[in-house]
Amino acid sequence: MPVNRIDPLHALPERRRRRRQTCDLRAELRGAGGAVTACRLVNLDATGALVRLAGARLLPTELVLALPAEAACITYSATILWRRGDLVGLALGDRRELG
Repeated sequence: MPVNRIDPLHALPERRRRRRQTCDLRAELRGAGGAVTACRLVNLDATGALVRLAGARLLPTELVLALPAEAACITYSATILWRRGDLVGLALGDRRELG
């Protein structure tokens, strides 16, 4: 008998006022001590983001979400709001473009 699996992305209740832009981009979570954790950016808007980690990692509550590109890097100050397995919900603060 097949097992029904629930996709954790679609099982989460929608609480946002604005719809986020769905994406699949390489990103990094950077801690204050210089630790870098690779992740995938799942969705993004001006106030928040959802990232998927490659594996279980301990993360600080306050960090930087970095979206590296060939010519520049966009960073956001970020605060972890929640975490379920490999998914992490972030509140975003200041945006900076480096490069």
